[in-house]
Amino acid sequence: MIFKLALYVMPKPEFGARTSIYLATAPEMENVSGKFFGNKKNEETPSQKYYSVENEQIVWDYCMETVKPYLN
Repeated sequence: MIFKLALYVMPKPEFGARTSIYLATAPEMENVSGKFFGNKKNEETPSQKYYSVENEQIVWDYCMETVKPYLN
């Protein structure tokens, strides 16, 4: 029941993928790198609470642990 209710509240996958698809295919974005985008063309500044050396290390460590089985 909760899952069915969530389907009405959550955005559709097509809506959620718009920004990624735009950034991956738009010719004007070809040389853009290292930026953070909200909805489609809106470049945004990430919240400072997520932007720290400590958090970068946590994400890096998590990613390395996740891909470790596939590196051999």
